[in-house]
This record gives sequence, structure tokens and C-alpha cells, in this order.
Amino acid sequence: MRMRFQRFLTAAILFCFVVGMLLGIRILTLQDKRHVYDFQNKLHRGHKQLKKAQFFYSSANAEIATNTPLPLSVGDPIKVTTLDTPKKKAFELKVSPTSNFHQSDNIKRVQKSTVIKGGEPLLNYNVHVFYYAWYGNPKFDNQNYIHWNHPYLPHWNEKENAKWPKGQHMPPDDIGSNFYPELGPYSSQDPQVIETHMEQISSAGIGVIALSWYPPDMADDNGMPQEFFLPKLLDVADKHKVKVAFHIEPYKGRDPINLKDNVKYLIDTYGNHTAFYRQMRNGKKLPLFYIYDSYQIKPKDWAKIFKPGPSSLRNSHYDGIFIGLLVEQTHKKDLMQGGFDGFYTYFASDGFSYGSKIANWPLLMEFAKRTQLLFIPSVGPGYIDTQVRPWNGRNTKDRHYGLYYQRMLKTAMSVRPEIISITSFNEWHEGTQIENAVPFMNGKFHYLDYSPNPPDFYLDLTKTFVRQFSKL
Repeated sequence: MRMRFQRFLTAAILFCFVVGMLLGIRILTLQDKRHVYDFQNKLHRGHKQLKKAQFFYSSANAEIATNTPLPLSVGDPIKVTTLDTPKKKAFELKVSPTSNFHQSDNIKRVQKSTVIKGGEPLLNYNVHVFYYAWYGNPKFDNQNYIHWNHPYLPHWNEKENAKWPKGQHMPPDDIGSNFYPELGPYSSQDPQVIETHMEQISSAGIGVIALSWYPPDMADDNGMPQEFFLPKLLDVADKHKVKVAFHIEPYKGRDPINLKDNVKYLIDTYGNHTAFYRQMRNGKKLPLFYIYDSYQIKPKDWAKIFKPGPSSLRNSHYDGIFIGLLVEQTHKKDLMQGGFDGFYTYFASDGFSYGSKIANWPLLMEFAKRTQLLFIPSVGPGYIDTQVRPWNGRNTKDRHYGLYYQRMLKTAMSVRPEIISITSFNEWHEGTQIENAVPFMNGKFHYLDYSPNPPDFYLDLTKTFVRQFSKL
């Protein structure tokens, strides 16, 4: 009986061992197949990405041949025709507009396009571009380069900071930018530069510049006061039918009380100029002010001038449309409590902040509609600032021959905002400019440029965008 049991036990153990071996082989086979499948999948994705990159490059070359910007439309396919094969092929990308968004009742649309310039697109006064008049050179600025000689900014961590270059750029060949301007390191007060800029902005169909502004006798750490030549800038802008809004910077000691005084100064000084930008709101044409880094001041303090009360600007000669900067999600509540009329996102680096992350824009538009605020998304062609913040490469956004810019533009248009802002016309330090750039070398350092596209490539893309946005 015991022998029989031992034989049974031995057979059972042997059977379990064989079954275990077979199962193990099966599992290993499946894992091996899975690894092969994953590898094939990755290889296929890599091949698709390579083909896509080849397509992007050939599309960019086609742009040079045709000198026609890539079409941008909401709801319609984007077709880019390549010219390097006998049979033309088209790449299509559909952008579906968000159907449940409606125009805000708070800010009424004014007439978008009122100027025709010999075949150029109509100017759209709901397209704004951030403009910087803080540059200087020896010819116009007391033998000094201003801003082009921007210093390398230190990292806050001493150990990390030790890894990076220090000191200051030495123009004209060495400037504080990863790109090099077609006009060279210019002066913002040079009459020819102002003329060229306003002509380029107008030709691109942009109706409004949002001028970076400091109070008289004040400037940023690397600049000089610019107030003395602003009348000339407004005159030239007016010549090209471009309007000027003011982008109020976080000047030293800024608080709601002195900001109120500065709003009064701007309206008293420039309010009667025909280039001074006003927008329709509740039956009144009011000036619009962007307030950069508005979150630095508590909402309860902003409310003193932006909500009804003894110190309020509301319902006075100095009332306006005050647009705060939304960086973090919590700023939505702060902007409402502070009495702002709307908000913008400014940063051209997708994902750098909650506000600049384009995936959040539909939610921000829903919030704006629900709270009757004006949402002004900010789009940009790319971002790179490693010539002033050499340690900040993580936030670089490659332009990808204009595709990055198109993606931001299409996303902005899809949420149907009243106004779209562009960061920027000429913030060269952060590489967000749409102004013309050219190939240039300083020793072994090769500046970025728009190759294989021409220097005005981003102005042409903007012109196409304005044409499409004006149809919405």
C-alpha cells in the first residue's frame, strides 16, 4: 500500500513538473513575442517619425519654392503640398472648433478689419502682438548698446550656477539672443527701425501692438527710459493704421495706487492720439491695458481700483479694460476677486505654466464665459533663452519650421477667443520673435535662424493666420 502511494506521489510530482515546464516555456514565448511586438511597434513609430521629419523638411523647402505660408484654418484640413516627388502629395490635419463656445457678452467685438493696403490682408484689431522698445545702440543711445549686451543671468543654486557662463554679451557680433536680427542690433528710437517695424506689423495684418511700458524716468534693470520717443512711435504706428495698447511692466514699487496714477498719465498723455487703442465694452470705447505679473499684488488691493469704491477707476474718465496675467490655476479666483476684466497667458512655452499650456485653453475659455471675463490666449513661434539663461534649456521649444507656431495658433482659434495675442514681435532674449532673423556667426557660435525658410517666414505665417482668424 505504501509502495503504491509512493509511486502515485512520484507520478504526481513528475506530472506537476512537466506541466510547470510547459507553462514556463509558454510564458517565456509570450513574453518574447511581446518584446518583439513592442520592438516592432517602436521601430514602426520611429519610422513614422522619421518620415514625418522628412516631410516637415520637404514642406519647409516647398515653402521656399512657393513663398506661400502654410494655410491655417479652423474646421478645414491643412494641406501642405510637397514638391520633391513627381506626384504631389498632401498632408492633412483637421482642426475641429469647439462648438459649445460663444462670444462673451462682456466684451463686444469691434469691427475687426478696416484697412486695405494694396493686396495685403486687412488689419485685424483683435490680433495683438507684444512689442519691446527697449533696445539701443551707440549711434542713437549715447554710445551704448542697450539690451543687446544683456548679462548672463545667474542660477539661484550656487553649485548649479558654477557650471554656466557669466558676464555680459559684447555687441554687435555677440548679443543676448539665440537668433540674430536682420536689422542688426538696432536702436528702438531709430526712425528707420520704427518705420520698418510698423510696416512689417501692418503687412502681417496685425492691428495692435502691446507696447512694453515703464513710467517716465524708469526702465528695467538692463534698459533706459523710453518715454521721450513714444510720441514718434505712435505717429508712425498711426501712419500704418496700427494701434498701440500698453503692456504695463512690474516697475519698482508698483502698487494699485501708483498704477492708477500711471493709467491716468497714459490716458491724459496719449488718449487723444488716433493710434491709442480702444475696445468696445458695454457701449463704451475704453483703452485696454495688459498688466504683467499682476499676481504679485494681492487681489484685495487690486479690487480698490478695479471694483466700485472711493478709489476706483470704474465709471470714470479713466476707466478701462484691465487684463491680468494668469500663470497658475489659482489665479483664476484671484483675477475675479481683484476686479480684472480679463486675463492673458503671455508665455510662448507650451506647458511652462498652467495658463500657457494649450491643453488648458478650452477649460480657460469655459471659465471666461462663465465668469464674463475676456480670455486672451497668447501664442508664440517657439522659445529659447539660453543666451541669457544658459541653464534654462529645459524650457526651450523648438520652432520645427513653423509647426510649433501653427499648433498654438490653431488651438487658440479653436476656442473662439475675442482677441489673440502673439508673444512676440521682438523679444529677442527669449527667442519668441516673429521679426525677421538672418543666419549669422560669432566665432564658433552659430545663431539660430529660420532656414531653410526666408527671414520673413514668421511674418508670412502670421499674415495667413490673421486672414483665417478674421473669417471666424
